[in-house]
Amino acid sequence: MNLPKDPFFQALFHTPIPRMILKANVPDFTIMACNQAFKDGKNLQGRDITNQSLWDAFILEKSDLESLNKFRAALIGAAEKNEKITLKEFKYSVPNPDGTLEPQWWHIEIVPVSADASQVDFLLFSTYNITEQLVNLREYKNREIGYLEQQERHTEIRQLNKKLEISESRAKYLISEAPVAIGLLSGRNMIIDSANNKMLEIWGKNESIIGLPVLEALPEIIDQPFPEILDEVYTTGTPYYGNEKKAVLEYDGELKEVYLNFVYQPMTNQEHQVEHIMVVAANVTETVLARKSIERAEEMLRLAINSAALGTWYIDANTREFIPSARMKEFFGFEAFEEMTYEAAMRQIEQPYRNLVIQSVEEAIATGTNFDIEHPVTGRNDGKLRWLKSTGRLYPVEQGKPANFSGTILEITERKQDEQRKNDFISMVSHELKTPLTSLTAYIQLLLNKAEQQQDDFTVNALSKANQQVKKMAVMINGFLNVSRIGSGKIYLTIQEFDFSALANEVIDEMLVFTNTHKFIFMPSPEIIVSADRDKIGQVISNFLSNAVKYSPSGKDITISCSQKGKQVELQVKDQGIGISVHDQQKLFERFYRIENKHTAHISGFGIGLYLCAEIIQRHQGKIWVESTIGCGSEFHFSLPLTSKSVN
Repeated sequence: MNLPKDPFFQALFHTPIPRMILKANVPDFTIMACNQAFKDGKNLQGRDITNQSLWDAFILEKSDLESLNKFRAALIGAAEKNEKITLKEFKYSVPNPDGTLEPQWWHIEIVPVSADASQVDFLLFSTYNITEQLVNLREYKNREIGYLEQQERHTEIRQLNKKLEISESRAKYLISEAPVAIGLLSGRNMIIDSANNKMLEIWGKNESIIGLPVLEALPEIIDQPFPEILDEVYTTGTPYYGNEKKAVLEYDGELKEVYLNFVYQPMTNQEHQVEHIMVVAANVTETVLARKSIERAEEMLRLAINSAALGTWYIDANTREFIPSARMKEFFGFEAFEEMTYEAAMRQIEQPYRNLVIQSVEEAIATGTNFDIEHPVTGRNDGKLRWLKSTGRLYPVEQGKPANFSGTILEITERKQDEQRKNDFISMVSHELKTPLTSLTAYIQLLLNKAEQQQDDFTVNALSKANQQVKKMAVMINGFLNVSRIGSGKIYLTIQEFDFSALANEVIDEMLVFTNTHKFIFMPSPEIIVSADRDKIGQVISNFLSNAVKYSPSGKDITISCSQKGKQVELQVKDQGIGISVHDQQKLFERFYRIENKHTAHISGFGIGLYLCAEIIQRHQGKIWVESTIGCGSEFHFSLPLTSKSVN
């Protein structure tokens, strides 16, 4: 098929625009002709490409695959659909004289040409080199994009800087207001970047050290472990935790030892390099010194316990777990390596003390009262009888430790034996004295009767006084006998029901027979029936009244009252005497205890009266006590439990 001869077509073909005519034979697209501008633009260098397939004439495979597919689809579309196709940006690498390829960009127009308008015969292929324009445009766009990106980066940097300032300000505020000591050290020189007031307080410095190297700010730590620890944390990036570390720091010009809990926490940058070390610390000096003081006290206590040959014991108040010391096991006749349970220990205590000890232990645990009791034990392995004194108390729950009942135990066998020998001696002497005293009493009464019959007033008066002194001696001897009986456990109670108020009135009447130096004021009460040993309770009341007479000036009132208080009956004797100190009140009911001062030097006695009173009241399950102030007199009290019948 010949090329169109139309002058207009020829004019379009022979122009400065690179153009080529392709035969519309899909898919070969044979090159029919190309103008000079096309040959020059494609560096054909005299090559004749007519009658060759487009794909053989040009190295189109060098183009990128996407552009090649677009180019092929455009040719086929123009040939088959008979419509103009435009490719705005088509990449084709033009060969250079040296054989290299130079990438270029082309604007391509493909126009179908028909000889008879029935079908497409040719394709007019026009190319425009837009490489320079495109490069310039892209450079402009890149510059524009670069500028915009730079502006965005600047804006982002400003926003980040603002956030950083806010974050740093917030961090500094949190550090300054933190409830613990916090400081920040920067760089290997450990510049103090910041430190809150609590940290400055621990260091013993003020804000003037901010910005200084830590060794310059705290020169006293140079020869201490801390600089080496800080350097290791900075080098390795591993945090360090110090617990109760001793440090010597300067406070107001004086070096002092303190104990600190602290953390050296490294802080790294994006390259994981340490830039800062955060220091968090707490001064635990008081806690450490208190614990050390407790440890020293416990060590001294252990030495004292060992030196005093004391045994110790521990009972868990909840589980009743029992832990005795080796010395306590020895007291109960066990070997140190043997297990001794609480039940096994109780079995070695002699009756009737066993039940009393068990009851006292349970009462002390339940009420928190002090435990103090003396009891005999028989050694399990050696069969030896020992007397022991056990003292203890309930320790409540504290710092996670369970409540426990613990204390000490001491062997008092030798003391008990001495007391027994003394009681035996007192009992023997008292019995020996009672016989002649009984005879003397009989003789005095005979002589007194005879003198009364003869109306010899002088002799009657003298014998009456002698009879009173003999009665006092009889009371004293009976007191010694009662002491010895209590010590040997041989005092017995004769329980009966009687009117308590009537008994008090009887004792007062008896005192009035021998006493005219004081005025007795009895505050009467309704009938109160009690169940007790009438003679021994009368003895207690008599002792209270005798002491009130002995220890208060002549002419003073002595007030006696008895009353029912709930399930108890209480008697009170109040005098206007010299009074008793708090120290003496604590020991007043002990055996043979006497108050020694200038006011009591002329008052006779052996210190057994109130001891007997206390023993009698305690054996009645009652209570006895005194209330007194020096110079203001004393009030002696005792109470007895009432039976349900008496209460009703």
